[in-house]
Amino acid sequence: MHASKIIFYYALSECLHTVLAFNDKIPSYLQFKDLHHAENKIMASMVISFCFSYNSILQTTLILPPMFLVSYYLQLTKQVELWEHPYLGRPL
Repeated sequence: MHASKIIFYYALSECLHTVLAFNDKIPSYLQFKDLHHAENKIMASMVISFCFSYNSILQTTLILPPMFLVSYYLQLTKQVELWEHPYLGRPL
């Protein structure tokens, strides 16, 4: 009964963990050592979620893509603030 919802909980937890890590809102013991390892975590969890989802195609396409798009957008907007100019060494 609840087995079909597990994949949604997994995807939501991975997306929230990554977004909160980029915003420095989680404790240090849960934080990534380097944020470069977290850059592709949302996309990797998207692939895993779509591969292991046994839900109907309607549920999968209505729930998962908006969740991944919003979380990836939040990650990229915060990540732009962390980028530096390659020659000047200061933030963009």
